[in-house]
Amino acid sequence: MRLSRFIPSIAFGVPMLTLLLLGDVEPSHAQNARPNILLIVADDMGYSDLGCFGGEIKTPNIDALAQRGVRATSFYVGPTCSPTRSMLLSGSDNHIAGLGNMAEFLGPKQKGKAGYEGYLNGRVASLASVLRGAGYHTYMAGKWHMGETPEHWPAALGFERDFALLQGGGSSWADMKYPNPAHPHLTFTLNGKRIDKLPENHFSSEAYANFIMKSVDENTDDGRPFFAYLSFQAVHAPLAVPDDWLDRYRGQYDRGYDVLRASRVARMKEMDIVGKDVQPSPRLPNVPAWDLLTPEQRKLSARRMEIYAAMLANMDYHIGRVLDHLKDAGKIDNTLVIFLSDNGPEPMELGSLVESAFSVEAKKWFLENFDQRPENWAGRAPRSTTERLGLRSDLRPSACSRATLPRAVSALRSSLPGPASSMPATSTAPSCRSWTLLLPSTRLPVPSTPRKS
Repeated sequence: MRLSRFIPSIAFGVPMLTLLLLGDVEPSHAQNARPNILLIVADDMGYSDLGCFGGEIKTPNIDALAQRGVRATSFYVGPTCSPTRSMLLSGSDNHIAGLGNMAEFLGPKQKGKAGYEGYLNGRVASLASVLRGAGYHTYMAGKWHMGETPEHWPAALGFERDFALLQGGGSSWADMKYPNPAHPHLTFTLNGKRIDKLPENHFSSEAYANFIMKSVDENTDDGRPFFAYLSFQAVHAPLAVPDDWLDRYRGQYDRGYDVLRASRVARMKEMDIVGKDVQPSPRLPNVPAWDLLTPEQRKLSARRMEIYAAMLANMDYHIGRVLDHLKDAGKIDNTLVIFLSDNGPEPMELGSLVESAFSVEAKKWFLENFDQRPENWAGRAPRSTTERLGLRSDLRPSACSRATLPRAVSALRSSLPGPASSMPATSTAPSCRSWTLLLPSTRLPVPSTPRKS
């Protein structure tokens, strides 16, 4: 039911003038001038879901970021979760970083090949490692999906504090269910140690927001900036919201997805997100016209969208809590906030997704062990819009250039094996479009010169 084109991205610094002046800070004052960085990633969110991108879902806190920041309309990500995340945290192509494909979908000709390790490999340095080496506190809460063995956990890759879900998705509740009979429970880590039980009142969006706020509070007086990676499970299937959010969108999707799609496109044109002459693509062959559905099919489809919308609105609410917390702590005016989705919306029913990722037997087991009935699913114009082409791997060098990291780059270069020429030889902050940290390899090409825009 959700229109998908590109992935929305919002960069927000409060105030913007502060960020523009960072490049002129004297070296002796650079430590105090460096901004905090809050990187927020939604999971499987559609391009036009947000209010600031033409959606009808109430996302006032994200919309406020767009109001005061920059809204990117030509920002590209990978087609699936972990490839995007590997590029985001390495500044490199996902094939160099080890996630040429999601580990769950590796084909027989990909398994065992360089670039398809299925985890963030040793040929790249994580953004958290670089920033931590430069004096930043580094925090991570939420979905990880870049390696499930201890040497690939967030704590091993630069995060000082973490509360991480290692798999690509699963229950948002305390039951820790994972739809795979070979591994029926999710794996969580807390500050580098595996935990086997969650609090009974656990709900993912609230818990991850709480952890980031607590982490910031624990080091609030030492004068060091922080990098916080807030990686929501929302709005990845299985859809889930607390009971008091269940009916907030009741009846709003009864007119169906054809009407919804047309209304979103019309608003996107009004907001200059797409051109006035843009026409929606033809409906996919496997998606019937809304009018051809039976009453029961319409009811089910509308209810799915109601829960989806509530889950997204709930995520926005918890983003607002984090931003308010930073404001109350006097930190928001020196915090760069970046929001994006890792990819577009999931087009498959969860049972079919389980089958494609695991097996026909896994789908049968999933349907027998997971209750999928909908009744039980509880639990103004922006400051600027840019059409400049952007890639998910550009965010890391942009963050590093804001953090003034030349000494950290030099130190990391000298600590890694291989010739220094395999890393950019620069004595200044890396450019926002070209910087990558790569280790030498005989199996995959390593660029020795910056990429051209």
